[in-house]
Amino acid sequence: MYLLKIIKEYLRRILRNYKIYAITILGMSIAIIASFHIYFFVAKEYSVNAFHEHKKDIYRVVLKNTNSNYRYNGCSVPVAKILKEQLPEVVDYVRIEDSFNFKINIGGNDVDKRFTVIDKSFFNLFDFKLIQGDITQFNNSTNGMIISQKMAKMLFGNEDPINKVIQDVGRANSSFRVLGVIDDIPRESTIQGDFFVPFRFLESIMSEGSEWSELAETYLYIPNLADEDAFLEKAYAVLLEANKKLKKDFLSYDLQRLDEVYLHSEDVRNQEVKGSYQYVMILFIVSLLLLLLASVNYVVMNLGLNLNRIKEFQSRRYLGATKNNLYLQLLTESIVNVSICFLLTLVSYSFLSDFVSSILDFDYKLSFQKDVFILLSYYLFLLGIAFVTSFAQFLLLYKPVFNSFSLKTKASGFGKKFLITSQLVLFLVTLMMAFFVNKQLNFIQQTEVGFQKDNIFSVSTYPGANQVKDFLQSRPYVNSFTRGNSLFYRTFNLYDVNVLKTNTSIKASLLIGDPNYVKTHGLEIVAGNDFNPNLVRDFDDKEKNKTRGKEIIEVIVNEEFVKNAGLENPIGTILKYKSYLDKRDDAKIVGVFKNVYNTPLYNAAHPIVVGYNYSGLYVHIFQVNIHPKNREQFKQEYNQFFESRTKTKNGFDRNVSQVNYDEVYEKEIHLKRILQFFSVIVMIIASLGLVAISLFITQNRTKEIGVRKINGATILEILKMLNKSFVIWVGIAFVVAVPVSYLAMQKWLQNFAFKTALSWWVFALSGLLVLLISLLAVSWQTYKAATQNPVEALRDE
Repeated sequence: MYLLKIIKEYLRRILRNYKIYAITILGMSIAIIASFHIYFFVAKEYSVNAFHEHKKDIYRVVLKNTNSNYRYNGCSVPVAKILKEQLPEVVDYVRIEDSFNFKINIGGNDVDKRFTVIDKSFFNLFDFKLIQGDITQFNNSTNGMIISQKMAKMLFGNEDPINKVIQDVGRANSSFRVLGVIDDIPRESTIQGDFFVPFRFLESIMSEGSEWSELAETYLYIPNLADEDAFLEKAYAVLLEANKKLKKDFLSYDLQRLDEVYLHSEDVRNQEVKGSYQYVMILFIVSLLLLLLASVNYVVMNLGLNLNRIKEFQSRRYLGATKNNLYLQLLTESIVNVSICFLLTLVSYSFLSDFVSSILDFDYKLSFQKDVFILLSYYLFLLGIAFVTSFAQFLLLYKPVFNSFSLKTKASGFGKKFLITSQLVLFLVTLMMAFFVNKQLNFIQQTEVGFQKDNIFSVSTYPGANQVKDFLQSRPYVNSFTRGNSLFYRTFNLYDVNVLKTNTSIKASLLIGDPNYVKTHGLEIVAGNDFNPNLVRDFDDKEKNKTRGKEIIEVIVNEEFVKNAGLENPIGTILKYKSYLDKRDDAKIVGVFKNVYNTPLYNAAHPIVVGYNYSGLYVHIFQVNIHPKNREQFKQEYNQFFESRTKTKNGFDRNVSQVNYDEVYEKEIHLKRILQFFSVIVMIIASLGLVAISLFITQNRTKEIGVRKINGATILEILKMLNKSFVIWVGIAFVVAVPVSYLAMQKWLQNFAFKTALSWWVFALSGLLVLLISLLAVSWQTYKAATQNPVEALRDE
């Protein structure tokens, strides 16, 4: 009954002072709504793979190349079987290979689909439910197939799918028999698929002796693994015994626990479903800061309200109310407020989810049935905030209520100023960081990289190198093309190159490119010459290659290679290789090109060697220089060419690619969006806090304003007097925010080899904007007080 009485009185107070309480609840609601969307996203990201019972005992084996900045999602097919046989720690394993495509007829249309090869232990180790069929029969077959429930419905309607045949219309005499139906794999899984065939299928098509060259995603079931490093040492010793060709200084292995595969695989190539631990952590921190800001704002606003209730609290104290009663009242009011905010969050979710998702770049949808745990956990978290904020208010009100009859105290005044200044510091820091992130993004996007990156398209040689070449030569808008590797790489391999003249060994990127490589990419030769076209072998003329002598390889290198090798006169220098070029004796530098920045600008320029006659190496791709304005024409004509040769549509989407630099700097773009989003929310909440504080100040100084106006003070002088404290708060906040922002941005910019300057004008502009926003937020209230008739302010005196 006592609690109900408190709630009833509080609701009446809200109705009587609806303006100030509306501001209070609005500020809290904005932060809670924003933080809930982030909390929901973070919870969903952490739920990926969490439904597997053995998630902490299953480890994925990833291949690590010591010369590269990435890992590979897969290892040789025999690895898992050998480790299970030789190491007692490995209880079981499962291999997954999903690079097989087939074409099936769905609704009268031929549709490309991918099927996944799996070991028989797939359904034992992972919690994917087989809802129909016989797993034993599937394991013993080579052309059996298990399909997802949605595919069974799509292909066979309400008919029983078991023993139905799925024909690969792209290959004659290729079909699969449905032996089971699996429940649709949830989105919260890094392993996806709709069509599964037994591993026997892959083994049946592998050529003899090719086991070590075939790769598959490999998972080991190792319960209670204590020391990963020790296990990997033993594992490598076993594998080295099985295959003497392994080189630990070139290739090694890592283990990833299943529940960490999704968020900790940014450097793992060929993994399609993956998140970003860094991005999730940034969003999580933003969510906490929003709630902290909302809590501070709530305490500030309620402090002003409750200081006006000191007499009420003191009266209750003399009527027998204890300290616990005061705290219970404050706690109840806080719980009512966060509950109202939580209800507003749920009501507004459907209206705001798409907007917030587009800003933060995620597409999870809330289900009130499936996501009950997320909703309850978040509400419990809000209750925790209610406990903290009510306790903070209790501490700030303790002296006025229990130690003094004064309506104000220095302590409460200092606390109010400190909390408001803290909000402004956070606003300034966020705004400064947002400006600098945007400045750095513009800087790296406008930095000259030394080649015509926006004009380059990569085109596969399929359906035939000569046919594609003829097509490209016949197009007037094709400026140039070359057969060779892409120049730009998000990830790269560096190989040992021995320079005989200086007796040095350096690591360099080795690229394949013909004599048109320089022209196509717009490289600038600064010393020597380009390749000799007469010495370039034609990959497609096998007879000519048989009669060609072992002429020396001609290569061109960049300036960074020359610098690292210590070469004064590089032309004619002989190089030897310690990688896949071991079959060739040596190569000769015939030219030097100006440095290019062909990796993301986190990295400085690194040594590059470009050549074409590498023994045994074939490149099945053309690099084509086309102005972006001709892209659509090229796409249309290439699709016509491709369909005329293969009877298949959409050849451009299959065989043509271009570097998307927005994806290259995706993390920075995300960070920019987050900071912009955060800045707007902080601005709104801080402005509401300033409005509330200005309302309290003007209310408490109404009589002082009236006296000053009677004594001749002008409206401008009154405005200066009232706004002076806000200007001081902004100034203090600016002094604190500048070094914090400077250090944070200096640390962040260390990730880039090319970085913008931490310009003074960004700090000044941020401070000026916050000052203007602060003055605008409070001026409407202070102007109202300054223009009020002094007679009204003093009539009760």
